[in-house]
Amino acid sequence: MLTWPWQREARAGDVVVFDGRGSLSPESPESPQRTAEWLVGVTQGDQYVKRVTGLPGERVACDGSGGPLLVNGQTAGFAGAENCGRQRFDVRLPAGRLWLMGDNRENSRDSRSLLGAPGGGGVRETRVVGRVIWVWHS
Repeated sequence: MLTWPWQREARAGDVVVFDGRGSLSPESPESPQRTAEWLVGVTQGDQYVKRVTGLPGERVACDGSGGPLLVNGQTAGFAGAENCGRQRFDVRLPAGRLWLMGDNRENSRDSRSLLGAPGGGGVRETRVVGRVIWVWHS
């Protein structure tokens, strides 16, 4: 996986790399080596790759049927939005938070895992460190 350092606002459908410490991972110290690894796309246990499916201020919902993801009451129009998974949720994202979901909806630890946590499942925008620009498999 190759990532590009984050330099802009998120857009729906972006695939991003983010630091999961304090949300999906317990807090752990940051090191200079970790920063260098991020820049070349090497990921560690507290770094996650997810799709941006909701932006600050948006309402993101799923009826739990495996049908389409709804954003502000409308079917979302980006890759992967045709299946929101089997977990029911209806969240309005606070300022500075993103709703992030893995593309493998039935087997992904993502914003749905954080329902009830501070931020209502949203991950802080400041935790995004890169955008995935290329993926290869060996």
